[in-house]
Amino acid sequence: MGADMTDQTTYGRLAEHFPTEAHKTLQARGGQTYVPWNLVADRLNTVLTITGWSFEIIREGFTQNEAWVLGRLTATIDGETTFRDQYGCADIMLGQSPNTDLLKKAGTDALKKCAQVFGVALYLTDAE
Repeated sequence: MGADMTDQTTYGRLAEHFPTEAHKTLQARGGQTYVPWNLVADRLNTVLTITGWSFEIIREGFTQNEAWVLGRLTATIDGETTFRDQYGCADIMLGQSPNTDLLKKAGTDALKKCAQVFGVALYLTDAE
């Protein structure tokens, strides 16, 4: 059951579809459709307010092929504070050495995945 423009609950406002022109396609992952992190952050700011949510990196690391982080999104929704943890990653390209920019990319990936659990752009995930 998806949220639409008439659902004014907090979840409904978080889960509201983004305009089609906001969708981007990630060719490296088989044409996966996503919404850029800044629009996800804007949705959280707009619905939960700037002080109604926070994001932190719990752990980070590198494998031979990727940088990874475990991120935590804490949100106050309808007076209740809760959190969701998700991993994010960024591929290391051939010949590229691990760096902080890769951790930033992995962090924004984790933020988007955490926000999806709260409904933000959840409609873009496949059912696998």
